[in-house]
Parts: sequence; C-alpha cells; structure tokens
Amino acid sequence: MIRKAYYRVPRSFGVHHKVEHMPKEIFDQDEFLALAEGASMCIVKRLDDETKLKLKTPRYLYTIKLESSEADALLGKIQCSKEEV
Repeated sequence: MIRKAYYRVPRSFGVHHKVEHMPKEIFDQDEFLALAEGASMCIVKRLDDETKLKLKTPRYLYTIKLESSEADALLGKIQCSKEEV
C-alpha cells in the first residue's frame, strides 16, 4: 500500500503574504513629476557629481539620478515635503 504524503502549508504563505518590492528607477523627469503628485515625501541625496531623488509613495519607492543642476530645477516643481540626507 502506497501512502500519500500530505504537507501542511503555513497560513501566512497564502494570498495575504506581503512581499517586499525593490525600488523602481525612473529615467524620465516628466514621469517622475507625475509620480510626485501622489508621493508623501521626496528624499534628496547629494553625491559628488550627481543627485539622487527618491519618492516615497504608499506602494513603491521611486528613484531618479540626475545632475545637480537638473535636480534643483526638478525639486522646484515638486510639491511634496522634501528631506535632505
């Protein structure tokens, strides 16, 4: 007689299991501005030759890398709160 093995799957493994997502990099400034309308915060990280902007939305973290002059112009158009890191 062959016995079948039954495996119990944990309840947290089902549909309600929350999966963390990686940040999404955006390459278009207009798309970044559109996403900024629904963002709660914009984090600014200034590096040597470039500036990295990060938008925190309820679902994802969006990033864009720009030159410092382009980043300053884009920051002037963003309405959400800004935080320098």
